[in-house]
Amino acid sequence: MLRLITIFMFIASMSSAETWQKLSNEGIEAALSDKTLKYGYPIQKFFADGRTIYETQIVTHGEWRAENNQYCSVWPPAVTWVCYDVEANSEGTKVRFIAKNGTIDVGDYTD
Repeated sequence: MLRLITIFMFIASMSSAETWQKLSNEGIEAALSDKTLKYGYPIQKFFADGRTIYETQIVTHGEWRAENNQYCSVWPPAVTWVCYDVEANSEGTKVRFIAKNGTIDVGDYTD
């Protein structure tokens, strides 16, 4: 009986699992331009002109762009652009950024 319950729980969790789709340059621009994402407490605003603002206890200004089907950003005083793969969930409520080392940051739309 316990085995049967475990199987049903596994099937139920699979059906409710989020699915993610990797975004192209156009998808990244559509997903981020003039949007705001919340990462727990911090929020990040993306402007269509390539500016971005990251707000925690302080406000940090940077730039972003879509390049080679990745989100790329630079945060002065740094001059090196860092790029991430971007995926959107099937519900259209979240975006996640995947770093080269596999680290994942998930943002929820606030608007």
